[in-house]
Amino acid sequence: MKLFFFLFLCMAHTCIAQQADTIWYNNKWEKSDKDQSAFYRVIKQKTPGHYLVKDFFSSGEIQMEGSYLSLNPDVKDGDFVYWSKDGKKEMD
Repeated sequence: MKLFFFLFLCMAHTCIAQQADTIWYNNKWEKSDKDQSAFYRVIKQKTPGHYLVKDFFSSGEIQMEGSYLSLNPDVKDGDFVYWSKDGKKEMD
């Protein structure tokens, strides 16, 4: 029974880690519809209170990658990497 409970907890943790949301933004980084967007953000919840965020240009090229402890308000956690539209790193 203990083994079953342990496996259940591991599976629940894996399910949380795989959740992902996409938010669309206009060129002023205001939320918008997909059709009006210049950027979009993919948020994956790694653990409760810890999020991996990747921002993309609407054409699909990555714009930013980093971790957050909170999304509202934004509380950054660790290093962030930014790219220009042509794929070059702009700053770490």
